[in-house]
Amino acid sequence: MRIITSLLLSIIFLCTVCTSYAQLSPEAAVEAIGRGINLGNTLDAPYEGDWALKAEEYYFDAYKDAGFKSVRIPITWANHVAEKAPYKVDPAFMDRVEQIVDWGLERDFIIIMNCHHEKWLKENYNAESVARFEAIWVQISDRFYQKSERLLFETLNEPHGMTIAEAADANQRALDIIREKNPTRNVIIAGNEWSAIKDLLTMPIPSDDDYLIANYHTYDPWDFSFAEKDLTWGTQAEKNYISNEFEKAKNWSATNGMPVIMNEFGAVHDTDFNSRMRHYAHYVEESLSRGISFMAWDDGGWYEIYQRDDKKWHETKDILIHNTKQTPTNLLLTMNADSTVSIQWENRNTASTPLKIERKVVGSDQFAVIDEVEPTENSYKDVSVTPGDKYQYRISQMQGDQVIISYPQQIDLVNYESLPFGGTPAVIPGVLEAENYNLGIAGIAYNDQEEENQGGAYREDGVDIEAREDGGFHVGYVEPNEWMEYTVIVLESGTYAITSLVATEQAGGRFKVSTSKSSVIASVDVPSTNSWETTTEVESEIFLEAGEQKLRITIDKKPPFNLDKLIFTKKEELPPTSIEDDREKGQALIYPNPFHHSFTLRFLQDVRFGDQVYIYDLVGNKVSSIKIEEAQSIIDLSAFSEGIYFVKYQSNGKEYIRKVIKQ
Repeated sequence: MRIITSLLLSIIFLCTVCTSYAQLSPEAAVEAIGRGINLGNTLDAPYEGDWALKAEEYYFDAYKDAGFKSVRIPITWANHVAEKAPYKVDPAFMDRVEQIVDWGLERDFIIIMNCHHEKWLKENYNAESVARFEAIWVQISDRFYQKSERLLFETLNEPHGMTIAEAADANQRALDIIREKNPTRNVIIAGNEWSAIKDLLTMPIPSDDDYLIANYHTYDPWDFSFAEKDLTWGTQAEKNYISNEFEKAKNWSATNGMPVIMNEFGAVHDTDFNSRMRHYAHYVEESLSRGISFMAWDDGGWYEIYQRDDKKWHETKDILIHNTKQTPTNLLLTMNADSTVSIQWENRNTASTPLKIERKVVGSDQFAVIDEVEPTENSYKDVSVTPGDKYQYRISQMQGDQVIISYPQQIDLVNYESLPFGGTPAVIPGVLEAENYNLGIAGIAYNDQEEENQGGAYREDGVDIEAREDGGFHVGYVEPNEWMEYTVIVLESGTYAITSLVATEQAGGRFKVSTSKSSVIASVDVPSTNSWETTTEVESEIFLEAGEQKLRITIDKKPPFNLDKLIFTKKEELPPTSIEDDREKGQALIYPNPFHHSFTLRFLQDVRFGDQVYIYDLVGNKVSSIKIEEAQSIIDLSAFSEGIYFVKYQSNGKEYIRKVIKQ
């Protein structure tokens, strides 16, 4: 009877132990991790509360309500374990770790706990530090072996400073200890250094273990994701680089028969907002499309996603939870001349439900649906904006029971003015350099499909400008619907010849010239010059109204071409030579005109002494100014070269610009 009783007790004990062991396969565990988040800067700080707020149970309710499936709890043990054998962990700290782990397990999360910073081990991998590391894992394994299979162990985070062999040795030592009481619990291992994808590719895999998951961290490109200034991100080349890195991880996983997760990624808040939103969205899409679950880094600070004190979320939360390969992408916001905002996007959805246009004023908490469009639409114009505000837009859609939401993009309408480059309008007739488009934000002064200047020359705006081999600059890399705006002063109404200097290796491109004071449009077809540098002159003409106005050059067709400058010449123009002609032009006389060294400016009425007269050259540069001290002034331009100049003055409360010719 005593033998039977002992046998039954042994069976009951073994069954109890067996039911506590992890039964999730690595593949099932990775699928369950899904879209996850880190509780960073908390237990991984030297002491909880040093770097961020202490953990609260309501965090896990917020994670659950948001839709996250997993939480990684980084833990640094350094200050909570004795430095001498037997290296006992502070019981109060171990209790606190278990409390936070249980908060997650009670809500059915996949929970990952680890050894995180541990510089004492990584910088001094010797017998003593190894013994201390092993003692920590013995105590973790003993304390947590009866927990749900949804608790995963991660052996060592980012073993920077360790060799590949040392990192592999640490992984194997921790794994051997874990397996004594956790024979089937899933364990996560990584490569050395910063646990990047390149480190994953060289990681030795522990043998004879069927419950392993590999992980990597990526903050590529580092100069953007941890930017100290407003860098931008999101060109196709930049996206392709990230995609290729994910493909390497997927291929490694297939080759080695081990599932992979990405349990850290993100970008700091100091980066350009629109770029950061694109960055998060691309990471989400690339990971999930390859079966690689992710856990975004949230540290309650630079990388904050959940605002722990205010119990609110940043915009990145909806990207992490609701962005898919079906959401609209490549969102482009443009401020129009009529103070409306145009939204364009690439449509990828296959559902028949309407697309909802959502908007919020930056600083407010919630997006609001402002309109719905057909699921096949790829553009929308918002006519209800207020210049001076800053807006965010995104697009959502119901697909069955699932809400999908695009990443948001932001447009600042505070600086919605388009101001002349150099401070003064260009004068027509004259030369209009293509690169001297107006100052202002995208959508106001220009429209370009890329946010960066691909040519890298002259200006830092989005228009693509290259330096010319023969000096000067030209606008290149043009795409249809891109445009540049110029503030100009047309001296006289009439028909103007336009001589456009262009260069291209392939004919067929076209651009248009239009102005805000006329509905007339000039269309210019671009011939091949068999070179990107050698220009040719293309003639066209346009009728222009006199006065200040906005002139716009709009790219109409590809193939691409380079645009150097436009020269405007009034057709059938004769220079004024008589006093009678001048009497009708602003109650002032200019004579002689043409002149050799100087000319006389004589006001006939209403002159204000102390006003300035300004002289501009043909391309609109101010070259001289004279103070009016009497009704008649002699203006000496003997030091200037021959050519056309413009005289700007006021008379009778109006501003006048007159052309003079020096011979």
